[in-house]
Amino acid sequence: MQVLKRDGRYEEFSQEKLVRGMDAACRHTRISHEQVRTIAYRITTDLMERNVREISTTELGEIAMGYLQELDPIAYIRFACVYRRFKDVGELIDEIQKATPPSVDCEKAEPIR
Repeated sequence: MQVLKRDGRYEEFSQEKLVRGMDAACRHTRISHEQVRTIAYRITTDLMERNVREISTTELGEIAMGYLQELDPIAYIRFACVYRRFKDVGELIDEIQKATPPSVDCEKAEPIR
């Protein structure tokens, strides 16, 4: 599967790169590394089951943000800052106001086996 970068280049999809990006956003939150790995695995599996051959970094980021938003609003905002590239503080504040409290108990997320 190929990832279309913002500058128009293509790069081979890497689940580990997705894990590293989400790990950075989840550092010092209640989301564990194992939970990040589980999310990355779910995203990868879903894309493969749908036979996705190409995905943009924007689309991939939106999918990851959906998972993070359910688990921890801080991790979601951190990740969104990178993927959405807010133009000013107002956009960031708008996004923070839209972030909702977590609806999923982080302790119940399944680890990768």
